[in-house]
Amino acid sequence: DRGDNVFVSVATDGSKGNVKTQANLAKIRHNETKKGLVEIGKPIMLDFEDGNLHDEKNAKEKISNLIQTVNPDLILTHPPEDYHPDHSALSNYIRDINGFKCPLIFSETLLGVNFIPEIYVDITKYFLSKKKAILCHKSQNPQKFVEATEITNRFRSAQCNAPIGNYAEAYR
Repeated sequence: DRGDNVFVSVATDGSKGNVKTQANLAKIRHNETKKGLVEIGKPIMLDFEDGNLHDEKNAKEKISNLIQTVNPDLILTHPPEDYHPDHSALSNYIRDINGFKCPLIFSETLLGVNFIPEIYVDITKYFLSKKKAILCHKSQNPQKFVEATEITNRFRSAQCNAPIGNYAEAYR
């Protein structure tokens, strides 16, 4: 709404996961991601192998080059304690690369597990767009993620004493 330039990057190719193996899963997930983020912009795909980000030889260099190119005012990423090994590896890379260049904010984990927020953002007017974006990820059984997101965002809204029917995201 403010007219900010938003850059979204996806570190891994999505070629693995909790689905039946498909030879073209990386391409399917790439297309799902592009479709889901159409309202925000075209994502920058780094295409590291899914599930092995911590072992990627040039990950830190490639992520560093991206951050230098974008030159962000703010970085939003996964928290280091995230349940997914790729998410926590990405968080650690970004924290190390960023240093004190710009503020670094961590988004909460799925269902807020082990996450203590410090920042709450009312997303009520964007929630349907968020839900629509999640549903674009057909290869990942998205309905379960929609339900988890609704629960989490309602809970975070309730923590702010917002009316029923409101949604909030939490960060720190």
